[in-house]
Amino acid sequence: MVLSGFTRFRSQLVLGVLCIAWFCCSALIILWTKYLLSGGAIVPATRDQRPLFPFPLLITLSNNTGCALIGAGLVLGSWLRSNLHRGEPVPWSPPVRWPTGPRWWRFLVAIGACTALEIGCANWSLQKLTVAFSTLLKCTAPLFVLFWSILLGIELFSWVTLGSLFLMCMGAALMTTGDSLQFSIVGATVLLAGIALGGFRWALSQVILQRTVRDGSADPATKTAQQTRVDKRLTPLEAVVLLAPVTAFFLAPAVYLLELRPLWESLRGPSRETSEILAIFGSLAGIAGLVFVLLWLEYAIVQRTSSLAISVVSIMKELLTILAGMVTFGDHVGWRSFLGLALSQGGFLAFLRHRQGWLQRTPDTDAPSENSSVSQLVPTQPRDHLAPSEVIEASDEPHAVLLDVSMP
Repeated sequence: MVLSGFTRFRSQLVLGVLCIAWFCCSALIILWTKYLLSGGAIVPATRDQRPLFPFPLLITLSNNTGCALIGAGLVLGSWLRSNLHRGEPVPWSPPVRWPTGPRWWRFLVAIGACTALEIGCANWSLQKLTVAFSTLLKCTAPLFVLFWSILLGIELFSWVTLGSLFLMCMGAALMTTGDSLQFSIVGATVLLAGIALGGFRWALSQVILQRTVRDGSADPATKTAQQTRVDKRLTPLEAVVLLAPVTAFFLAPAVYLLELRPLWESLRGPSRETSEILAIFGSLAGIAGLVFVLLWLEYAIVQRTSSLAISVVSIMKELLTILAGMVTFGDHVGWRSFLGLALSQGGFLAFLRHRQGWLQRTPDTDAPSENSSVSQLVPTQPRDHLAPSEVIEASDEPHAVLLDVSMP
């Protein structure tokens, strides 16, 4: 009992550290990116007040390209480890497996394409919508994540969950909206489409990061085969290494169509100082490294909890950022902001209360047990009530597995 309590506490502590690191990394990336886009968010503005690098899609492409290069270095290190050291442990080179099979690549291509389209829709919609209204719409992300998760069979529908998400979305809407709700129908539609694609991306990410084994046989050999199949799921590091180049590939056409001409005009304009050029390239490299860490943290949190959980935490992060801005910069705080914060907190507490079953599960994702649930924040359910897509059979029949996993 004591050992179980210590293991549970350690798992919760690790999850808390991951969430705090994710929040800090995300905030630093936002500030650094804003510095590139405006030229004066972190350090004093340039003399001519020009934006330092006003190309958000190109920055995102640079981030994913940088992540792909870091991943290529890890793959090379893994190859050297397997060929030169013959299985001996090499601490500087974590193993990276390369999945085979068409079903794996369908998932990876779908996630990469959804990521690129989500980013493109969000950036394009900013030309039509205000930042406040864009934030309001982005707060509906958990509803889309819940929809896709139920559709894919990785979440169970619950009125309490749906109600708590609605409370959080309503609270966020009250905190972010102003007195005017004028907006572009086209811009709102495009942004909502991007948010829906983002929800689909997170649900698919949970599928490739999590597995549940059906205890269908007492045969030790069968259980060994089942355990082996479970261990072949992607790790967070492998997910980042594999998805970054796919996302960069799908982002390249958007950069070509939307930002190539402005970039060319900027290059033909007045020459920049050497310090500005160094600041641009140094910032792009630094942000790419932070994005790699951020993606790893996101996938690690999803693997330990669920895509729905991280979308809920994202809303709370946005609300805390807004609240900190109100306190720090002395923004006007009216009854609408207080009511919105209260509703959001109430919905968040209801969500945690309804999902308290996750505390009874040990989220050691590197060694999943036969009783582990699909998501740490999904209440434990009898195995007879599991959705078909939550289970991987021991059989090798194509219809018996959700993903055709075949990795060395």
